[in-house]
Amino acid sequence: MNYSACALESLNPSQLLFLESLPKAELHAHLNGSIPISCLEQLAKNYKPSCAIGSAEVTSAVEALAAGVQLNEIDDFFTLFPAIYALTSDVHSLQVAARAVLDEFLKPQPSLSGIGGAPDVPQCTYLELRSTPRATDQMTRLEYVQAVLDEVERFPSDKVTFIVSVDRRMSRSEADEVVDIAIRMKNEGRRVVGVDLCGSPLANDISVFGPPLSRAREAGLGLTLHIAETAQNSEEDTMALLELLPDGCKARLGHATFLNPAAQLIVLNRKHAVEICIGRRSKTVPTIDAHHINDYLKIGHPLAVSTDDILPFKTSLIAEYALLMAAPPLGLGLGEDDVRNIAYGGSQSRGLIRLTNDKVRSTNLRSCGGSRHSHWALVIIFFIVAAYLIYLPAAAPSQDVGTMAPSARTIILGSLSIISLYVLFHLPSSTPAPQAPLPGPDGQFTRRIVAVGDLHGDLANMKKVLKMAGVLNETDGWSGNVDFFVQTGDMIADRGDDTLEMFALMDKLREEALHVGGQVLSHLGNHELMNAVGDWRYVYPSEIATFGSIKARQQMLTSGWLGKSWRANYTITSRLPLHPSLGPPNTDYKPKGPPDPLSHAALSFVHGGLAPALSSLTPYPSAINALGLSLLGKLQDRVQPPPSPPYPYPGLPSEVTWTEDELYGADGPVWYRGWASEPDSFVCTAVEGVLAKIGVRRMIMGHTPNFEHIVSRCNGKIIVIDTGISKAYGGALSALSITYTLTPQVPSRFVSSSSAPVWTEREVVKAVYQNKTEVLVDSTREVRGSW
Repeated sequence: MNYSACALESLNPSQLLFLESLPKAELHAHLNGSIPISCLEQLAKNYKPSCAIGSAEVTSAVEALAAGVQLNEIDDFFTLFPAIYALTSDVHSLQVAARAVLDEFLKPQPSLSGIGGAPDVPQCTYLELRSTPRATDQMTRLEYVQAVLDEVERFPSDKVTFIVSVDRRMSRSEADEVVDIAIRMKNEGRRVVGVDLCGSPLANDISVFGPPLSRAREAGLGLTLHIAETAQNSEEDTMALLELLPDGCKARLGHATFLNPAAQLIVLNRKHAVEICIGRRSKTVPTIDAHHINDYLKIGHPLAVSTDDILPFKTSLIAEYALLMAAPPLGLGLGEDDVRNIAYGGSQSRGLIRLTNDKVRSTNLRSCGGSRHSHWALVIIFFIVAAYLIYLPAAAPSQDVGTMAPSARTIILGSLSIISLYVLFHLPSSTPAPQAPLPGPDGQFTRRIVAVGDLHGDLANMKKVLKMAGVLNETDGWSGNVDFFVQTGDMIADRGDDTLEMFALMDKLREEALHVGGQVLSHLGNHELMNAVGDWRYVYPSEIATFGSIKARQQMLTSGWLGKSWRANYTITSRLPLHPSLGPPNTDYKPKGPPDPLSHAALSFVHGGLAPALSSLTPYPSAINALGLSLLGKLQDRVQPPPSPPYPYPGLPSEVTWTEDELYGADGPVWYRGWASEPDSFVCTAVEGVLAKIGVRRMIMGHTPNFEHIVSRCNGKIIVIDTGISKAYGGALSALSITYTLTPQVPSRFVSSSSAPVWTEREVVKAVYQNKTEVLVDSTREVRGSW
């Protein structure tokens, strides 16, 4: 029985779309076990026997693989590989196979959900491909590795890297040769991140591989070790492997199925991530409930769900994730949050070493002896306090206290010791915040921002606009060309059918951006809140059908992944600093803070607008966003009323406060139209007061459409970016581009060296359309200060 295929078939379209939208890392994929059958069949047609295996044997093996083979034991599939090795025994054939494997994992493929307009998605967003270099009559082991790397390096470095494998059937000299090649490739700047120990689980004495693997680790390569794959693996074998992984070393474990109790303690203590291939092990357990993944899930141990060999096991990465989500007995029946956390853990386990020659920001496993700066800071504080207490003269002991009673100083020292050790060894590393772009070699700082207005359920036009503005690449992934992408709300498919696909794409971009230092800022518009209220007057019946039913749609918008994303990732408004000295996005403006020439170098984004009379305007933006989150929670947590129409308008919950009611009112930030509709004589005066209060220089909003162009008012202090992008309106496809630069001026001999540095600040705001670009603002000023 193919458990993964059955689990995949059991999922509904919404579940499939959820799994496809998850950023997933594939960390345990063997090249020769992952070649698509179509590629093998083509290689077999052109096969010219040049080794021990003949054409008939190759053809027979390929036909058996195509038909589907019965694998009863873990190592049954090793008998299939001689034919595959014969087909990839020269550089050209190997590269054809490697290219096919990379395409299988990384090229976008049609959605399995069956939902019209669903985006094409790759199996994974990051791949660590592994393979054992083989020497043949037609290539050396070095040529093998170089051939695979040539194909790997056709893709961006944040998409795929390579692990060189040592086979347990190798001799010591062969293992040394393979490790030498891996170290050489790393030193040459090639994309090798680690060394794997794999092969028949019971082959050879593990002591053979200790020295070469230790040498790989000392050279800065990560290690990933197949360990305790069978019940026949001895405790000595397992413990010898773990001895190769000092505490704090970047390492992962393959399978780790039959760890003895002592090994379990070591693995759990050191939190070595375990590469789990559920479909592979499902062939040797009676039910999935008996799978060892359950043991790791119970204690929250880091896992990397992977495929191992998609060819013999007839699986895929999404099928492996389907085994997590499918209802028993086909799967584990996990909820979306659990599956999302597992996928995130896999992504965090990627990157066995930092690539120094590529633009990869490694924020995952720590290297051996890697620093934990914030943790060490607390430990240093402890030692300072300890030293002070040690040299502080001790008070005379109280006469009525036993001689064994601890002094106050002893208690403090003991407490600090416990706290510092806990901080150092137990606190988990937090998810890294997006890193601000660093100044260039000339000291210039640049920040690039793209903002897009109302999209109203049109996925196709959304993609066109994001590609036009440089946010999306050709494969619908985060391009890395901008620092911030802002969407100002009304993305939900009132007047269109693409709700699920669009929000899934937004969540995907959010995750991809974080991996490379970018950030997505998303906002709730009046239409998102209308749907949360139960006001569905603009919802198409065909859009409801994409959820399955009215009840399913209500569930998705409240407790489903979409409703949870609204709570976690969507705000009513944002304050986006143009320079990192002002803090990360949504840092509150402090009007009474120290004087700073850049204090108002920030932008406000909101769906409707921030009315002058809004009572919750400050502190900005936290006051407004706290109200928005509270209101959304009350709407999502109540018993969902039947939607209007055809039922009566449900209104806001009775427990809503007057400030929450104001937030959703005509002058609230999701409904206000005054900045777009009132005359210049009013808005250009009134906006100055609002901008001063909230500490920004421009307010950018959607909501009120002009179907021809983006509207700039009051010298760019008000910019309205809703141009009716959705096909329901037929307006202009548009985006707003903001480029901010701060450039140091060359010091003048007439300026005292003690004077504050002088900078040229420039902000260029452009409206970007399909066939033209229009400059709305190009302002330059001189500022003094140190940042």
